[in-house]
Amino acid sequence: MTAPTEQLAADIAAEVTGHTPSGIRRFTTGTSHYVFETLFANRLPVVVRIGEQSARTEMEGAVYLSGMLRPQGVPLPQILAENALGEVPWMVLQRLPGTDIGTVIANLTAAQLERIAISVSRAQTITAMCFGVQI
Repeated sequence: MTAPTEQLAADIAAEVTGHTPSGIRRFTTGTSHYVFETLFANRLPVVVRIGEQSARTEMEGAVYLSGMLRPQGVPLPQILAENALGEVPWMVLQRLPGTDIGTVIANLTAAQLERIAISVSRAQTITAMCFGVQI
């Protein structure tokens, strides 16, 4: 498979939202998948995550975990649509506001870092409880 393109992400976003994207860019952070922010003139942006065929299991796992953890209060983006079993696995996600922490961490105050750490710890506790892990 060739690397997914902005055009493929735009086509998926248009199919899911019913709106033609006005702009699209690939996120430069992250370690796997091809992840694109898709902008629109008349609706909130969405994120399109596209994987290679070998990522099918990861996509299925993300769908499963989101369904289990979001209702428990873990702040994950809503999955708007997915095709984890398709020839090219993909999902369309709600675009959470903000900037990737890797981009801004050097400029955060101690109080901001503490709030982030508390939020991460809360999400980890909820996740552990969902899997029956005592912490």
